[in-house]
Amino acid sequence: MVGPLLKWAMRFVDDFADDVLAARAERDAIDARLPAGPDLPTALAELLDDFRRRRHPLPVAPSAPGLRPPR
Repeated sequence: MVGPLLKWAMRFVDDFADDVLAARAERDAIDARLPAGPDLPTALAELLDDFRRRRHPLPVAPSAPGLRPPR
């Protein structure tokens, strides 16, 4: 049972390794070109501060679980 799975896995690696490595290199090149932005906690804090400062409610999806539909 394990033999055919191992054979398939080795064939997959042989067939797709070049494509996977090329895609990874392309992704690394794209990431290197992107400007660095604030980290997620900082960006979230800035967004929430902006909502508080403008006294805007947080956006929610009307169909979010636990929310009643508007009347």
